[in-house]
Amino acid sequence: MDDVIIIGGSFAGLAAALQLGRARRKVTVLDTGLPRNRFAGHSHGLLGHDHKPPLDILAEARQQLARYPAIRLVAARADSVSGAIDDFSVLTDSGESLGARRLILSYGVADQMPDVPGFAEGWGTSIVPCPYCDGFEVAGQHWGLVWSGPQSHQHVRLFHDWTDRLTLFANGHDIPPDIRADLARRNIPVVDGRIIEIAHHGGHSATVKLDTGANVAVDILFAHPRNKPSASS
Repeated sequence: MDDVIIIGGSFAGLAAALQLGRARRKVTVLDTGLPRNRFAGHSHGLLGHDHKPPLDILAEARQQLARYPAIRLVAARADSVSGAIDDFSVLTDSGESLGARRLILSYGVADQMPDVPGFAEGWGTSIVPCPYCDGFEVAGQHWGLVWSGPQSHQHVRLFHDWTDRLTLFANGHDIPPDIRADLARRNIPVVDGRIIEIAHHGGHSATVKLDTGANVAVDILFAHPRNKPSASS
């Protein structure tokens, strides 16, 4: 029986495994190999690894964990969990049953792509969610933001740290008049209509196509699709 089974082998899961391995605890890490940031070309803001491809960082982390004999990395998905403290049981998708005294759940979340042609294809390159992750590389350029609710108004204010050229796409949402007035004061145009397709031109640039017939080109498009836990329950 393991001391700990870690479900999820991305940054958080491997960081936990490192400390447990150094404490000479017997650990199994279950990893599907599908981290949330696998679509991104580079990881930013991570000290010592800035501008490295995230999959390269994970590969290096796995190599470093190999020096700890108490850590076992398993390419598998946890299909079910049962039991209680000191007697947990995890069944993997390969049919293997594992036991552990404790569990760490680090499976993260999965982004749910909207049913818009070109959205999933551009996710992580020309369509991104985070200015801290990708804003520096496109600072001062023409940004687009897909409205997803009141929180988008806060993003508008935040984006001014990187650019003063921003176009907001209502995408069929009814933006309140007071927010529209604030956007007008900030010289931020609002493009009405629903997005029907996003065309990509290499790098970060994209063209947003709307059901009104309008096409709007941007240097990068920010969007915040819904997400859900990567685990099924």
